[in-house]
Amino acid sequence: MSKTVLVIGGSKGIGQSIVEKFIQSGYKVGFSYNSTVPEYHKKYAADTVFTGPCDVRDEEQIKAFLKDFKEFSANQIDIFVYNSGITIDNLTVSTTTDDYDKVMDTNLRGAWIFLREVGHLMFFRRRGRMFFISSVSASRGGRGQLSYAASKAGLEALVRVGAQEFSRVGVLVNGIAPGIIETDMTKNVMDYLKGNQKNDALFDRIAMRRVGQPLEVANLIHALSQDEITYMTGQTIHIDGGYML
Repeated sequence: MSKTVLVIGGSKGIGQSIVEKFIQSGYKVGFSYNSTVPEYHKKYAADTVFTGPCDVRDEEQIKAFLKDFKEFSANQIDIFVYNSGITIDNLTVSTTTDDYDKVMDTNLRGAWIFLREVGHLMFFRRRGRMFFISSVSASRGGRGQLSYAASKAGLEALVRVGAQEFSRVGVLVNGIAPGIIETDMTKNVMDYLKGNQKNDALFDRIAMRRVGQPLEVANLIHALSQDEITYMTGQTIHIDGGYML
């Protein structure tokens, strides 16, 4: 029986790369989207990929989405990836409560609900892998990123507690913290770097002297999902080209 993967936030960028990496490796994959209806999944067989809308800030939508996915997968989730995340950058004194809540609800509260719901299923199946996409911002917060950095730091705490609670039955819970990856979310940073690579201090921090690609994150998660990886849990792995050195 093929393994089943569920990716929350898989319409583009890192999420799309994760979805396609696992489909191309022979897995059945489901993924959610929020406002953008993706088209790329149509090139794969209908019995291979499942997709549906899910606002991770809405607990009832989460439960409805999971119900539909479990019907598709015969109540099976072997690998789970929480990739849903937003940033609304602003200085602390200019940040509204609504914007702060949107970031925290998407990046952290939604992750907690999925940890509870998917963890419950995996707990009784006594196996599974769960990955939560964090960020180097959790360890090195940037100016104007208080809500984003705080939400990702909280996500890494969620990973540690989740590992304590679920790993005793064979469910491994880990975090992945990308550095600067070329996606729509980092478009403003990318546009700036392309014109200032030779003298920009941010670019100079990256030991590999380049930004990362979504597929490089997908490749790491795919590798860590293999059956040979059996004794790592509660960790947050940085994939940042040496940015945090």
